[in-house]
Order: sequence, then structure tokens, then C-alpha cells
Amino acid sequence: MRWVALYITVIGSVGLVLCEIFVRAAGAVDFPIYDVGGPTAYIAHRSQRGRFLNRNDWYFNNENMPTPRDWSATRRAPSILLIGNSIVMGGDVFRQREKLPARLANTLGGSVLIWPIATGGWTEVNEMAYLAQHPEVVANATYFAWEYMSGGLSGATPWAGEYVFPSRRPIYATWYVFRRYVAPRLLPALHGGGLPVRGAASAANLREFDGRLGELTRAIHRPEAGVIWLYPSAAELRVARAHREWLPERQQLMLMAGRHGLRVVDLGAFNQWNETCYRGDGVHPNVHGNEILAYILAEQMKPELR
Repeated sequence: MRWVALYITVIGSVGLVLCEIFVRAAGAVDFPIYDVGGPTAYIAHRSQRGRFLNRNDWYFNNENMPTPRDWSATRRAPSILLIGNSIVMGGDVFRQREKLPARLANTLGGSVLIWPIATGGWTEVNEMAYLAQHPEVVANATYFAWEYMSGGLSGATPWAGEYVFPSRRPIYATWYVFRRYVAPRLLPALHGGGLPVRGAASAANLREFDGRLGELTRAIHRPEAGVIWLYPSAAELRVARAHREWLPERQQLMLMAGRHGLRVVDLGAFNQWNETCYRGDGVHPNVHGNEILAYILAEQMKPELR
């Protein structure tokens, strides 16, 4: 019996080692890591890159932006701040060229520089904290396109934990992959979330957003400084298609936009944007959705970038 137990132990250990080697060789833990704490609550660590599953390349530059191009101050070309959350950042399921910033740059063409300011799960409150910490980025902008989802001014999204936004490389990759990707499918209660917090917009956050829009427009020094684009979930899109209001804070946003000479673009008003543009979660765009989104935004922005 002792030999049987030893045999099982050896076989099991070898199996675990082989599994660990396979998981790491497959690139299953080649994902970005995050800095936790500070004004933004969490943010992707700067100057990192990788290839998830040895296929889907990702990048974060020297200013924590999800792009391979390092940020540097220049006004020799249109410098657009594309502000948002995972809708802008993209994720592990995409190659870099399939994500919204790359799609938008290709659609706009020319020498336009897209600087995405985005981390998955962020709300406008997290994003405003980034802008406050990086005045050099704001000062260099010549235009901005700010994504808005319902509840974006309810509060900052907190860090959701190691199995959503890891702050370090896992010691045991096999367990990490199981816990992050497999276990939530078996037990949905273990799902760590990663979506922005939701709720009613607070008066303080509305005032701060209004002030931040004012700072951006003053820094850009042009009549058409930017656009606020409203992004509905699939469920909210169905409400919009039924000619009902899907965004409770629309009136406040419209007043702010008018005050600062900005336009508001509601994706729910475009027939090109439909439920085929979403991934299975009904929130994030798929590859087709990123293409359509880039086209809509580019068409809305082009007249103001001339």
C-alpha cells in the first residue's frame, strides 16, 4: 500500500508539473498586471506588453495607456484623448489591431495620434482621477472623445481583486487559470466582476465632471474641443429602440455639453449599432462592434478635426 501511495504521489506530482509547464507555455498567464491604490484605485502598470495565449498582443505605454506607442508631447499632429474603460481598452480576447483605439486610428487615417486613457471597470470618477494626475497629457491634447456609460458618475470603481485585475504574476499558474477562468463558470458566485459600478450620479461627481470638461476644452483652445459618446449595454439598446430613455443622467450631460461647446453622440441612435455588435455578456463590443464603433466615432469627429 505504501508503494501504491508513493506511486500515486509521484504520478500526481509529475502531472501537476506538466500541467504547469503547459499553462505557462500556452501564454495563459501572459496578461497585464495592475498597480493598486492611489487616486485611480487601480491602473495597469506602465511600460509592459505581452501576448495572451501566444496570440492576442497587448501593450501599456509609459503613461499607463493601452497602446504600443510611448507618449510624448507633440502638437505637430492631431492628438486625441480617447477616454473610457474596457470598451476603449479592449481585453484579452482581442489582438491589438482589433481594439477600438487601433480601429479608430486606421479609420481616421493620416497622422492622427490616438491616446487611449482607459482601464477595465473604470467609471468617469476613476478617469477624472487619471486626468488630474497627468496634466501633461491634458495639455498636449487637440481633441477628446469621452465614453459615457449609465452610472458613470455614481462613484469610483474599486479594485476587484487578484482574479480580475492581478497586481502580480501568479506563483502557481495552473491554479490561477482555474480560479480565474474555470471556477466562475462552475460557480457564478465566484465571478469577480470587473464591470464599472452602477448607481445614480452624485451631485459632487456631476460638478467635478463639469469642471473637468471645462479644463479640457480650455486646454485644447479650439471651438470644437471634443465629444461625449454614450455607450448603451445591449439591454439599454433595446430600451432605446423602443423609444424610451435609457440614460437617467442625460439631461445633466446635455447641459454640460452645451455649456462647453461639446457634442453628445448616442450610439443608441445609430442603426449600424445593434445587438450583433456585442459579445455574449451584452456589454462589451466584439470585433465587428469595434469596427462599427470606430466608424461611427470617426464620422462624427472628422468634421471637427479638419
